[in-house]
Amino acid sequence: MTRAVIAWALLLAGPAFARPALAAAPQGPAVDAALGYVRALGGGDYAKAYGMLTPQSQRYFGNLPNFASVWIADRFRCARVDALRLETAREAQVVTVREEIAYFNHGTQRDAHGIVTAGYTIVRIGGRYRVNDGGHPYRTFVPKGSVAQRGGAKVMVRELAFYPRRLEVTLTFENDGNSFVTFLPYGRSVVHDGAATYHPLRTRDWFLTDRQLFLGLRLAADARYTGQLNFLVERRLDDRARFFSLVVAPALEEGADRPVEFDLQPIAVPAR
Repeated sequence: MTRAVIAWALLLAGPAFARPALAAAPQGPAVDAALGYVRALGGGDYAKAYGMLTPQSQRYFGNLPNFASVWIADRFRCARVDALRLETAREAQVVTVREEIAYFNHGTQRDAHGIVTAGYTIVRIGGRYRVNDGGHPYRTFVPKGSVAQRGGAKVMVRELAFYPRRLEVTLTFENDGNSFVTFLPYGRSVVHDGAATYHPLRTRDWFLTDRQLFLGLRLAADARYTGQLNFLVERRLDDRARFFSLVVAPALEEGADRPVEFDLQPIAVPAR
């Protein structure tokens, strides 16, 4: 799961999940709303889950296809969900749940399983209990075949996650050569969409900045690394069709005379 990645605490689990004994489970309509929402998501009923969101959350995602794309991109599934805690917040209730999930790991390109604990804010609106689910991109897109290779070094785009003021690009860096390659993508990397040019967001907030890529990634032969670059956008990108071109630079192979850049194949994102 990417940081569409979703900001949950993820504990990788083995083939079987250990279930510690739970205290008396909280109950009530707010708990029912939280559990119903997660079950709808985990079962792929995105229309039902979207209908359970608060109007504010629905406006954030913009439409049902955008909302569904976030979960489809990570192939999210939930096998079991339990309510752990119910707390009262300002004009809302927060339900903490424990979820046994399956998802697609874009770094390894394999299915994975895990356990997450997440809090959902539940608000009563017009007699209904609605879910305010934040922290996600409002749209996610998984491109196919956006790759650039220079010598034994390769860069691949795995996922685009759209946030109101940033575009998060998940990238895999791979070294198939025989010597070390150092990637410094915060140097000259840019994204173009035909209308504007976007530069990496530079901050020492390590949630927004991939620390390893910020400091410089040195890959040995036959090594790979998957991380994110966040590009600053002035405003929320609308849902019109766009072509994104991405340049990742610089990179320097050990013993080379000069650095190289990776001009990745254009990414066509369809309109909604």
